[in-house]
Amino acid sequence: MTANRAIGWGMEALPRIVRGEGSYLYDAAGRRYLDGSGGPAAFSIGHGNREVNAAIAAQLEQVACGYRYLFSSEPLEQLTSLLLARCGPQFGHIVYSGSGSEAVESAMKLALPYWNARGLPAKRHFVARERSYHGNTLGALSASGFLERRRPFEGSLLDVSFVSAANAYRPLGGLAGAELTAALADELDARIAALGSQRVAAFIFEPVVGAAGGVVPAPPGYAQAVRAVCDRHEVLVISDEVMCGAGRCGTWRALEHEGVVPDIMAVGKGLAAG
Repeated sequence: MTANRAIGWGMEALPRIVRGEGSYLYDAAGRRYLDGSGGPAAFSIGHGNREVNAAIAAQLEQVACGYRYLFSSEPLEQLTSLLLARCGPQFGHIVYSGSGSEAVESAMKLALPYWNARGLPAKRHFVARERSYHGNTLGALSASGFLERRRPFEGSLLDVSFVSAANAYRPLGGLAGAELTAALADELDARIAALGSQRVAAFIFEPVVGAAGGVVPAPPGYAQAVRAVCDRHEVLVISDEVMCGAGRCGTWRALEHEGVVPDIMAVGKGLAAG
């Protein structure tokens, strides 16, 4: 993007940040800003953490990157061991990517060769929820029920089917509690049946909705109910924990609260500050 085009986007009116420390950012004029959202909900321990910066610098002195198809490395193996220990014994493999959007994209892509390997190549369709946001890449955006962000790319997105948001504050049919959970599960069941379970690869959802709603947890029992629906139809469950995972809900995995294990899980943001 050229400088002139950048100005057309209104960037000339934005403060120019020159330094970050803890929860605060400082601009070129010396003004201080409270970074209340932690960037795009990415920073969990603030800006300019000296321990983290020293570890990054020490690693850069050794090597910045080892191509994963050709090399392994001690930091990679240490991180893999740490994550697998935190996630639990049901998880056995990790694919690393550069962002939360790419993590979701990879999760969706993994679902397709899985069904191919099972001899069910027709299972290519995804089901997601309204008022959800899964990322900037075209696949992740396709699964996002966020009309404002989807609109400029309509026509180039994947064909994804949507079911209602799991929102107790603005509930489906005005229902509450167990009735709301049952209605949401029944809707998912009906949608998969209408599409044909032989065509549906996965259901993707955020245990706690972030960018599309603030902080919106599903009603109690929801994760268990949709897990049961997907098991009945042989549909994979993809848990998008990019924003709500990595300890942000009090447990390492957000779905631990309901004792639910997804087939594929995406994490990011708080894992490495974006």
